Amino acid sequence: MKKVIALCLALVLVLSVASLCFAGNMRCGRCGKYTAGVVDTQKTITSTGSTQHKIVTSKQIYCSSCHSLYWETTTTYQNHCNLKHRTQWLTPHLLYEYDLCGVCGEKIHEQTTYMN
Repeated sequence: MKKVIALCLALVLVLSVASLCFAGNMRCGRCGKYTAGVVDTQKTITSTGSTQHKIVTSKQIYCSSCHSLYWETTTTYQNHCNLKHRTQWLTPHLLYEYDLCGVCGEKIHEQTTYMN
């Protein structure tokens, strides 16, 4: 029984060390080594019509090998959206409104209004 427990603990230790070594490493766009990681992510969503919106995702990448800091930007278009208007009272006088895409779940046209 002790051998089984020791074997399980050793396996957990090996897997946790391996996950730390390989988790989150991505290939650097400058030097090509797998020593880069995402530092910051920004997402901008704009409506391009009643049934389409554009999602621009920018990721700031840092490479620990060549010490470069750069941005990677991807643009995707979500077509055939069915936007549903949602409202939520945050406080008795503060109303939060947004349109929720039923396809991808993104919030569009977010707005907070103070009402007396």
